Amino acid sequence: MFRLNFFLVLIALIPLSGVRAQFFYDTVLVNTFKEGLTHYVIEERDVPWSIHVLEVDLASGLYALKTKKANNRLKGLSRTSDAAIEHYDQVGTVYAAINGDFYERYGVPTNAQVSGGVLLQEPKTWKLFDDFNGELFGITQSGELFIDSTHYSGRIILKGDTLNIHQVNRLPKENELAVYNHFYGDSTDVDTSSIQFELVPIDERFVNGRYAATVRRKWNTDSKKLLHEQGEIFSFRGVLPESLRLLEWGDTVLVNHQLKGVPERIAELIGGSKRIINNGNVSGNWPQRHPRSAIGYNEDATKFYMVVVDGRQESSSGMTLTELGNFMKGFGVYNALNLDGGGSSTLWIKNKIVNSPSDRTGERVVSNILIVIPNN
Repeated sequence: MFRLNFFLVLIALIPLSGVRAQFFYDTVLVNTFKEGLTHYVIEERDVPWSIHVLEVDLASGLYALKTKKANNRLKGLSRTSDAAIEHYDQVGTVYAAINGDFYERYGVPTNAQVSGGVLLQEPKTWKLFDDFNGELFGITQSGELFIDSTHYSGRIILKGDTLNIHQVNRLPKENELAVYNHFYGDSTDVDTSSIQFELVPIDERFVNGRYAATVRRKWNTDSKKLLHEQGEIFSFRGVLPESLRLLEWGDTVLVNHQLKGVPERIAELIGGSKRIINNGNVSGNWPQRHPRSAIGYNEDATKFYMVVVDGRQESSSGMTLTELGNFMKGFGVYNALNLDGGGSSTLWIKNKIVNSPSDRTGERVVSNILIVIPNN
């Protein structure tokens, strides 16, 4: 780790155009702690600002990005560090983590999430400002990155019939088809008005594209049914369509959890509030300074960035979204998404929190996180 002037660092890394004249920083600490992973600690004492940036070299092929739900449950809250450590304990190495989406009661994320190709809930339309509906950052199975808004249009194809999927990890209403997966919990709720089918995927699961599944069980619901990590339970309430009435053990169906207007075969997806850089153009709003978290990538998607700005402290006042967008553009970020901020803003690198969360009690619990892991 060494100490140098940020102006020189930026000249060495990226072209700055007009952004360079807008910001001046007192010091920067630069630590390339692993090939392709660089941690910047940036301080500007006059405002003041304390900023942490993790730059991930995706072109190296060494790293992958993955979402992680707190406690592996749709209704779950956990500290960013605890969720990262949980993934490490269950799966393997985690190099870094940043807090994710805003959340509602019981830790349900405000928007959709996809983890390992499994959809936790359908997207929601919500407005914090006048000029956007909640947007999401996603990664396809081929590694394509995108930021966009979307809506859900799920289908199940069986016996020559196509049925709409109305709910994901929520009870169906009358004449609706719902799907549950292991993120809902250990078992489904009791719903004596429904008939349920357990499907076991034959193909690898992903969102936006069909995959085949085999019917393993069919029953009238009079008790809770276990949910298995590799299976899904489809539940229909009301008068069964003919295709569902004829469905039997061993039959094959096609499932498509479709998100409109975004790329095919989505492996990971996480929500935020606003795309603060859209194809190189900074879009502000939210003019107050607060702690901030954001993610983004450069124009050719070879470099990915996790950014946390401390706030509500004497050492750092936080940023507006316009300031955050301009700062990230100075790093060469071409598209960026604002995440949950305030006391939730947390960046975890190499098994420790590197920023200073604003809550007096320390790190706040969050709904989900985005992690950097080895590309296996």
